[in-house]
Amino acid sequence: MLLDVRGRGRWTFLSSTAACIWAHLSADGDAEKASTAVADHYRVDPAMVEIDTRALAEDLLTRKLLVLDGGGGR
Repeated sequence: MLLDVRGRGRWTFLSSTAACIWAHLSADGDAEKASTAVADHYRVDPAMVEIDTRALAEDLLTRKLLVLDGGGGR
């Protein structure tokens, strides 16, 4: 779960896979590294995980729960 702490108090529930992606993505903001780590964890095709990782990042960006840093990373 993610909590929007900007005064809204809204929770966003993540599937176990999305939570795993989020844990890796939030560690250093590198979508490629997160995809590789999750693919290794679940023993699946990294290309498929990269699609899911980017979709999650785009959704979180849309909800303003994820922001781009000054370097263009996430």
